[in-house]
Amino acid sequence: MKYPAAWQTNEQASPIGFMLALLSPPESPASQFRENVVFAIQPLMAPIKLDEYVAFALRQIQGAYQIGAPAAATLASLPARQVTYTGPLDPMLPLAGRYLAVCAIKDVKAYFFRYTARAEKFDEFLAIVQEMLESVDIV
Repeated sequence: MKYPAAWQTNEQASPIGFMLALLSPPESPASQFRENVVFAIQPLMAPIKLDEYVAFALRQIQGAYQIGAPAAATLASLPARQVTYTGPLDPMLPLAGRYLAVCAIKDVKAYFFRYTARAEKFDEFLAIVQEMLESVDIV
């Protein structure tokens, strides 16, 4: 995945998956939040259909967020579902958040891309995030 050089990266690999977090540059030393992208790979216990996986994932956040309808998308040329939702960024930060999530499944792995932003900053970073999303390559 391609990303801006100024974004900070953090990779974590474990038996339960892989995660790459990308943080936008801080706006100021006093910034409480940095817009970010997370790309994760999660091994699945058994094969599951994409729509079933997405429905399960959305049930986990139901009630805390206002969730849009999942739409057909692609992630690294794989069939995917994309959903946007709004809600709190963090229980400790009284900031409104907006999220874009894209999920695909290949074999018995789920691939998850999520962009998290303050609601008022979402559109500011969206073009950069779309480029990042389009550059994801799954081998």
